[in-house]
Formats: sequence, C-alpha cells, structure tokens
Amino acid sequence: MLAEEKKSTNTLGGIAIILWVIGSVQRGSGRSFAGDTLIAIGLFLWVLACMQYAKGKGHSIYWGFLGLLWLPGFIVLSFMPDRHKVAKL
Repeated sequence: MLAEEKKSTNTLGGIAIILWVIGSVQRGSGRSFAGDTLIAIGLFLWVLACMQYAKGKGHSIYWGFLGLLWLPGFIVLSFMPDRHKVAKL
C-alpha cells in the first residue's frame, strides 16, 4: 500500500470512529440532532477512508463504497490484493 494513502486512510478512519462514538454517546437512548449529525459525518469520513484504502492498494476508489457496509465492507477491502506491494513500508 502506498505510504501517503496509508496515512490518510488511518487519519480519516480514526476520526470517523471517534465521531461515531461521540455521536452515539450524544444520541443516548433517544434521538438527537447533534448525535445523528456526528454519526452521519463519521460515516462519510469512513467511506472516504475506504476509498483511500482501495486507491492505496491500486484499485478504483469506487470500491470504497463498500465502506457503507461498515465492517463486512472493510473486510472485503482488506482481502483485495495489493497492487503496490513494492511500495509497502
């Protein structure tokens, strides 16, 4: 995986998970506009991270939409072959 793509993937993925956790806590047991907004932004960033992950492995960014499936989509992406094996660090 390309180093610059790996860094942006990790950053976006980490921020997405943090936003999901904060949004879930904010939302609590009922509906909360702020919580729902944070969860939606987290999902958007998660899909962007999956797009960067696919791009870093040498595939089309459109494979990143598998991130909408959350963990199963990420598992599929992780098993895709890395076309940039020489550039691994």
